[in-house]
Amino acid sequence: MAYDICLNCANPLAPPLSSGRQVCGRCSWVSQMPTAIQHSEIATRDSFLPSVPVAARPTGSRKWLSVLCHASSFLSLVGLAIMILLWQLHPDEVVKKNAKEAINFRLTLWFYIICLIPMFLLIPTLAVIFLCVIVLGAIVLPFVAMFHCLVSRDRPFTYPLILHIL
Repeated sequence: MAYDICLNCANPLAPPLSSGRQVCGRCSWVSQMPTAIQHSEIATRDSFLPSVPVAARPTGSRKWLSVLCHASSFLSLVGLAIMILLWQLHPDEVVKKNAKEAINFRLTLWFYIICLIPMFLLIPTLAVIFLCVIVLGAIVLPFVAMFHCLVSRDRPFTYPLILHIL
């Protein structure tokens, strides 16, 4: 069975090799070898390529880059630059969604702090309570997001109570 696009990253695929396998040039996905060729003793030029199902392939870079997206929220402008670069340049959709969520989290924190300025003038006690909640959330939620990315690397983390600006 020949595919037009990669089942993993939707990249256009070249025609099948002589063994019937197809290889993605972007993510190195390899299609299953046809059954008739799998059991033959004929060695082909691409017989060294493993036939690995999409779900069993290692996704370590996805996991660690997603963790980096959320960990960079502790850095200043360098962290924001890391998030933007991963969001714009990385081909993996899960990493892109995690970077986008981290950027939205950072922008929402800035928005909440700006909204606290007039509140300090009107109701200072309530503003201090809200500031403590915001600071606690800014410290705890990225750790929760990093743990989520380590445990379930195929789903992006979604922060609660943020504005989805991007």
